[in-house]
Amino acid sequence: MNRQRLSLGITLCSALMLIGARLAAQAPTRLCFRPRPLPTCSAYLITEFGVGVGLSRSEFHPAGPLFTWELGGMKNLGERSALGATVFVNASDFGSGPGVRLRLRRWLSQGLSLDVAPGIILSGSAARRFSGEVALDFHGLVAATVQVQGDHVFVGGRLGGLPGAITGVAAPVLAVAVLMIAYGSRAPD
Repeated sequence: MNRQRLSLGITLCSALMLIGARLAAQAPTRLCFRPRPLPTCSAYLITEFGVGVGLSRSEFHPAGPLFTWELGGMKNLGERSALGATVFVNASDFGSGPGVRLRLRRWLSQGLSLDVAPGIILSGSAARRFSGEVALDFHGLVAATVQVQGDHVFVGGRLGGLPGAITGVAAPVLAVAVLMIAYGSRAPD
């Protein structure tokens, strides 16, 4: 009786392994770090750092840069489109704060995509303002962007994937180090 149970258990496990392998071969279940369309990836992570130059200028608000850190994920809905969400932090002369964005992606080719990302800043000096982005993305590594924050428009670019994650951490650390050196050298005698 024990031999029969053992034999049945081995048979069931083998059958489940074969079924699982067959399903895995048919449907992509891979979570990717760098965005790619189906069938390569079923979902992917968003890790981006972007910089934009302000186009909106006035005597009261000189246009300074906009820095954006963004994290999230997307799911490919088919071979040509993906849907996801991100959390972000914007920092500019016009205000800053964390927010959320819905992310829509249209794959134009295997490595080129168009992103539309409407969102809202949740708190901080720019709370409850619209913050959206349109981007032409190349292989999930670099993109040309147009961002709107409230009634201000910025054009620029962003790095994604590993370069975006590294730059998103390294840029603020480097900026703080430069400021510390600059202000440290002006210490009173």
